[in-house]
Amino acid sequence: MHAPRLQVWASHGSTLADELARVGHAVTVDAPVAEAANNDLLLIDGNDPSHTPALITALEPHVRHGQMVLHTLLGEGVQLLDPLEVHGAVVMAAHHIFDDIWVTAAADELGDATVSLLISEIGGSPIPVHDAQRPVLMAAQRLRALEYEVRLDAYKLLRGEIPGIEVKADEFLYGAERPYLYPQSPEAIETMRSAIADPEARELYEGLERRAGRRR
Repeated sequence: MHAPRLQVWASHGSTLADELARVGHAVTVDAPVAEAANNDLLLIDGNDPSHTPALITALEPHVRHGQMVLHTLLGEGVQLLDPLEVHGAVVMAAHHIFDDIWVTAAADELGDATVSLLISEIGGSPIPVHDAQRPVLMAAQRLRALEYEVRLDAYKLLRGEIPGIEVKADEFLYGAERPYLYPQSPEAIETMRSAIADPEARELYEGLERRAGRRR
């Protein structure tokens, strides 16, 4: 038995928006906020969490009772969606970690069941997490993203010794899928640094953040 076909409003293009469209849901990306009311599921996506509170505020007048709202920010739990939950929305969170692994959260049992169904439908493995786990998860994903800094230094070494390697630059630098390396606030950097218990791993993280900062 298949899940019902949903009308989905997505704030940005994303892995989840693409996957929901792939399995048959009608996904509209970057539509005006006022059109959100005409959809079953509102997908609040994007790499920069600083823009999300304003978007939630803009959505408040358009949310109806029973409407589903899901955000994909790893660093935030479902409490971020409290302004929409008070209007009767079913609020959820899901973030893609790697391969088929997604971490999820919801405000109640209905939300838990719904987000698990959505992620399972796209071929993902939903894993519920608590807010206390998020700093460690953020640190792990940030380290994966910062791997690019190491690859870039390695590439520069090779480029100086192997003529013509530039044609393979993208393959060498990017390889398999990796988290997007977007700038972090000082507060977020400190949260992730503090979440890394291993002193050597913490030192590595600090060095990579400094390297990324100097490049920017």
